[in-house]
Amino acid sequence: MADNTVADDHDGEMIEWLMSLGADKLDEVLGPASFSIRKMDGTEYEPSTLTNMKCSLERYLRSKNYSASLNDRVFHKLNQAIRAKQVHLKGQGKGRKELKSEEISAEEEETMWQAGVLGINNPQSANFTMFFYSENTWMRGRNEHQLIKFTGIVTGHVRN
Repeated sequence: MADNTVADDHDGEMIEWLMSLGADKLDEVLGPASFSIRKMDGTEYEPSTLTNMKCSLERYLRSKNYSASLNDRVFHKLNQAIRAKQVHLKGQGKGRKELKSEEISAEEEETMWQAGVLGINNPQSANFTMFFYSENTWMRGRNEHQLIKFTGIVTGHVRN
């Protein structure tokens, strides 16, 4: 437990030192540090985690009435390093993968009917059947939702 206290004291001193730096100096410290940051086990973070860390630090600095925002131009080294690191990580295959739903085959659908998952015999299966057919006859996955164009909608007129 004493080791944690020592680490906490050291962390507190480090934070006080960082808070005492002007924006230019803080940018010089944080820029290179943000490009080399890794998890405790040495593996890389996901690209979005770097942005989340920056936002957390921004909130902390704001709560301590720090004179500048990490989003200001003065922090160009920090922001450039984070963007470069994110590009590097995405090049290694890290980051958000496109989400796609898998189409259900006719055999799988038939199995659901036979098992009573789909049907009209009880409220639960009827509800699931309505959901299944409304979702599975419309769009699959987030990407298809984003590609929708509303060219068929006419104001004041509803098509059947």
